[in-house]
Amino acid sequence: MRLSATDAALLKEIPYLPHDHVTDILEEAGLLARTEPACATTAWAHTRIAPLPTAMQAQVEVWLTVMRDGTTRTPRQRPRTKATIRLHLSSALPALAHWAQHGATTLCEITSGDITTVLPAPGLERSRMIGGLRSLFRVLTARRLLPTDPTQQLSPGGDGSTIPLPLKVEPTRQALESADPAQALLCALIAFHGLHRHQLRHLRLTDFDGEGRLTTGDRVIILAAPVRERLAAYLQHRTHCWPATGNPHLFIHVRTAVTTACVGPAWVGQHLGPHLTTRTLRNDRILNEAFATGGDAKHLSEMFGISLPAARRYTSVLGHPDLNSPNLHTPTP
Repeated sequence: MRLSATDAALLKEIPYLPHDHVTDILEEAGLLARTEPACATTAWAHTRIAPLPTAMQAQVEVWLTVMRDGTTRTPRQRPRTKATIRLHLSSALPALAHWAQHGATTLCEITSGDITTVLPAPGLERSRMIGGLRSLFRVLTARRLLPTDPTQQLSPGGDGSTIPLPLKVEPTRQALESADPAQALLCALIAFHGLHRHQLRHLRLTDFDGEGRLTTGDRVIILAAPVRERLAAYLQHRTHCWPATGNPHLFIHVRTAVTTACVGPAWVGQHLGPHLTTRTLRNDRILNEAFATGGDAKHLSEMFGISLPAARRYTSVLGHPDLNSPNLHTPTP
C-alpha cells in the first residue's frame, strides 16, 4: 500500500520528526505516491490575477514562477517564501487593476509616470506597493520581457518604520550573555559583524580558519574577541550534543544533525528571542558603523555587502533630530 502525499503530510504533526527526510525515504522505497496538490500560494495567485488582461496575467505568471522556484539564469535568484510572494503580489495588485481598468493590456505599456500616479501617500502602504512593483518589474526586465524597468528611479519613501534606528541595549546584552550557546553566537555574529539571516543559516565549519577569520562570500571577516569566545563555546556544545553528526553547517539542531541540511529561517528567529530579529540587529550594526565613519556610504557598501543606495539609507539619518546625540556603540559582553 502506498501513502498519498496528503497522508504523509500528517507526519508534520509529530514533534521533532524530520518530515521531509521521512517522505524522501518512503518515496525511495516506493511507498509514497507523489500526488501533491497544487501549491496553495499558486492557486491563490491565479485567483487574484484572473480579472487582469491575458497578456498581463502571463507576465505575472512568469514572475510567480521565478519567485516560487528561483532561477539559475543570470541574474540568479533564490526561491522566495510564500509570505514574501503573497505580500509582493497583494501590494502590487491595486496598481495592476488600476492600469487594466484604464486600458493597459500589458506591463510593457507602463511608465514611471504611470507608477507615480497610482502610488498611495507616503507610508507603509506606499513602501509595500513599490516593493511589490519593483520585484515584478525587475524579474520581467531581467527575462527581457520588458524594454526597461520603470521602477528603477523610484524611492520607497514611507513612514518612520522604514528608518533604521538604534536598538535598546538590554535585549542585545541579554542575548549575548544567554546560557544558550547558539543564541549567544547568533547574536554576536550579527551585532558585531552584521551578518544577515541567509549567511547565518549557510555558514559551514570550514568557513572558519581556526585563526579568528571567517570567510563568507567575498568577505573575509576578522572575528571580534567576544565572537571568538562564543564560537568556541558553541562548538563545544555542538560536539557534546551531536558528536557523530556529518552535517557540515555551523548551526544545527536535532533534526538537521542527521542530515546535511541547514537550519531554517524560523529556527534563527526563535533562537534570537522575542525582542530581537536579524534585521533589527543588522540595522543597528550598520547604523553604528555609519556614525563611526561619519556617513561613509562606500565604506558601508564594501563592509556589509550592500548597494550604495542601501548604504545611503543609513547615512541619510545621521542628521535626524532624534539621533543628534545617539548612544550608539558596538555591544560588549
